[in-house]
Amino acid sequence: MKWTGINEFLTDLHGIEVELSDRAQAHCFASAREMRNNAMQNMGDLGIRLITGRSRALYGVALTATGALAGYTAWPDDVEFYPEFLNNGTFRMAARPYHDLAFEMTETFFNDGMDRVFGQSMGASK
Repeated sequence: MKWTGINEFLTDLHGIEVELSDRAQAHCFASAREMRNNAMQNMGDLGIRLITGRSRALYGVALTATGALAGYTAWPDDVEFYPEFLNNGTFRMAARPYHDLAFEMTETFFNDGMDRVFGQSMGASK
């Protein structure tokens, strides 16, 4: 029995992997931006105003080798991590979970997008 089309199959399989990786990375970054936007909105809604300007300014988005991050990726070492206290609360201050809520708000956006990414990548290989 002679096998034919193996090289084409392997080429298509590699193409799917590359396509999926590229699209997934792009969607991870879009999801991280969505989460940052949700967190900024939540800060306003929860009464976290200009007094915590550094908390707003340093909440960012970073692209990584395998995805993206949203949050405090570059907080100065010499400064106490105040945003954690805002989000989680302390014994003197009620929690204002702007970050946790942003994560929950972005979850459906991320999951739905990854479903589309997978479908598009599989469809692009045909």
